[in-house]
Amino acid sequence: MKDEPEVYMTEGSVYNSIYADNPEMAEDMQVKSELVMQIQEIKQHRGLTQGQLGELIKMDQAQISRMLNGNFRKLSIGRIMLCLRYLNRDVHIVVEPHPVRDEIGTFRVMAGLNIIDSNSSKTKIIGNNDGISGRNETYKTGSLKAGTRTTSVKEVKLGQHSGVQVVKVQGKEYLRANPNHSKSNNINQEKKKVPRTYLHQKS
Repeated sequence: MKDEPEVYMTEGSVYNSIYADNPEMAEDMQVKSELVMQIQEIKQHRGLTQGQLGELIKMDQAQISRMLNGNFRKLSIGRIMLCLRYLNRDVHIVVEPHPVRDEIGTFRVMAGLNIIDSNSSKTKIIGNNDGISGRNETYKTGSLKAGTRTTSVKEVKLGQHSGVQVVKVQGKEYLRANPNHSKSNNINQEKKKVPRTYLHQKS
């Protein structure tokens, strides 16, 4: 009869088991893991591919794949925090006294309440309806009268505009208020007043 494998119970994260003889490394890996989870949430919320995410955070697709699959030991915490900053996130570092005297301090990640894009502070974007078949090649947002389609798409992916989805039409990316492909491609179009004409006008 084969011996039953020994099972050890550990407290805290899985990294406490992997790096049982190196608690500093375990904590370092746990912090990286929590930061990468924030990047993963943002990626999923915006519907980004790994390639699109790589363009935003300045990494190639192989690096993105390794990082999102937990292979981030060689990445520094600073580099992962820079990724979050590229994704339009503020990262605050707070140093405060540890509650237990003569005990080593802790290192932890505390995500803000609005880590996922909030619509309340974003700018509305309006299509100029100036492309082929009524599609938008430029968009108006705030004081900018004609931001290019590619620039506007990138801003939406960064979470800078509310109520807008990125859709692909015939290989090109456009913006829509409603992602339903049966709807018109134009978003938030300003309705132009058309003067009424009469067959018989009084002189």
